[in-house]
Amino acid sequence: MQTRAFALLQSTFRVERRPLSPRRIFAPVLRPLKQVLLRAIEASARHDGALALPLVRVLALGRDRRFHGPARVALQWLDEAACEARVTVEPGGEGRSYGPTIAGGQRVEPMDLPGLGRYEFRDARVNAASSSILLAGRVIVERVRGVDPSRCNYAAGQLIAHGLRTAIVAGGPEQHIESGIFLGGNGAFNYYHWLVELLPKLQFVEDDGRPLLVSDDVERMPTFRDALMRVADGRPIVFLRQDLTYRVGRLVYVESPSICPFNLRGGEAFRVGDFVMRASSIQYLRRRLLASSPRHRSSRRRLFLARKSLRRDYNQDEIFAICQRFGFEKIYMDDLSLQQQIEAVGSAELIAGPTGAAWTNLLFVEPGTRCLCWMAEEQREFAAYSNLAHAVGAELRYLTYATGVSDSERLYFMNYRLDPAAVERALTELC
Repeated sequence: MQTRAFALLQSTFRVERRPLSPRRIFAPVLRPLKQVLLRAIEASARHDGALALPLVRVLALGRDRRFHGPARVALQWLDEAACEARVTVEPGGEGRSYGPTIAGGQRVEPMDLPGLGRYEFRDARVNAASSSILLAGRVIVERVRGVDPSRCNYAAGQLIAHGLRTAIVAGGPEQHIESGIFLGGNGAFNYYHWLVELLPKLQFVEDDGRPLLVSDDVERMPTFRDALMRVADGRPIVFLRQDLTYRVGRLVYVESPSICPFNLRGGEAFRVGDFVMRASSIQYLRRRLLASSPRHRSSRRRLFLARKSLRRDYNQDEIFAICQRFGFEKIYMDDLSLQQQIEAVGSAELIAGPTGAAWTNLLFVEPGTRCLCWMAEEQREFAAYSNLAHAVGAELRYLTYATGVSDSERLYFMNYRLDPAAVERALTELC
């Protein structure tokens, strides 16, 4: 006769009647342990600490290819690195970063825009998810020039962790490609990073028959793929798997014409001066993406950017009820094709919604479109969308809400409550 304890134990481990293995038993323990180790690596690598490599070797245990064959190598910033050839494709000059307009005030930071470079490397290893190039004994990382790199964390893909002079990189399975133009990089999975930072690089490369090397995230997501096809003009494309390293005989790498730090170190907050945006690059993208899209100027819709509750959940239904009284309609951008998104925002006179990647569609608005966005008070200098609004001639105002959290990673997932009265006042002023 089975005891109750034995029956409970049996039911706990009854998973498709497969025998237990050490990996299955310890997986629930290893996952949180790896998260702790990753945080320790980040803290260690910030000071180029020797502790980082031993920690990564622990992470390399198991089947996760992101950490296989870890090695510590010298780090060089792209703008300082030796390469086979470098061409300045756009000269430097004076620029400005336009911060969010909050309570009628806006901070504008002057900046020196560096010349934009196109680089060529031989026998270079790249990963679809990382803005880094791995050569023999060194890794080259693209940074935001003019921003203190000790505040920034560019780790992604093959770049596991980095300091100012050294980095921990991953090895793993490799595939060979004879030559190509790299359009992968940090945030290739994100609508904003893909459209604003990565895709506009095509403005600065000739169609010489070399394939475009693009993350397979772009292939999987119809809106990303559609944007690529509109701009690529039929060039050959190779979609790169996230779990592989690609060894490219002759690699072309173009600096992002518009860029911001991919992530910040713990305890850091975004500043208006962290954001570089070239209006000429935004206009290039608008021309290419809108070329086949008729504009519906007679229809003046009011759009509420609704979100499905995955992260940063808030009192959306309550806020939409207020917006609805001002004539707004609810729209889920994630459910629309690229063409449908272009047509929707192109026909809008007013747009309202929480900060997030949906605001990348400011690319397609008509000049003079009025917008209301809300974000955490602790991110009040996050200037990605305010710069984009300025580049396209939109009027974007912000509301802020307090969270009591300063860490940028936690803010990305933090739930909140927005003051309905503040929204009503803001819409009254905007309309």
